[in-house]
Amino acid sequence: DRVTQRDLNLDIGEQVQVKHWNSDGSAQVHFRGSTWQARLDDGGPHTPGAYTIVALEGNRLMLKRA
Repeated sequence: DRVTQRDLNLDIGEQVQVKHWNSDGSAQVHFRGSTWQARLDDGGPHTPGAYTIVALEGNRLMLKRA
């Protein structure tokens, strides 16, 4: 299930910091006191930095460059 609307999940639009991308295109980010799995949603370069949550797929955060 993919959630992309902020009125359905208040995490949409929040920012996270990615310190390191794994070779499979995933990352672990610290958000709301927990470690979350994350993936890049827009196909851009996998570089460390600030990202915006654009969707949730199950318990995975989908990100785009902030």
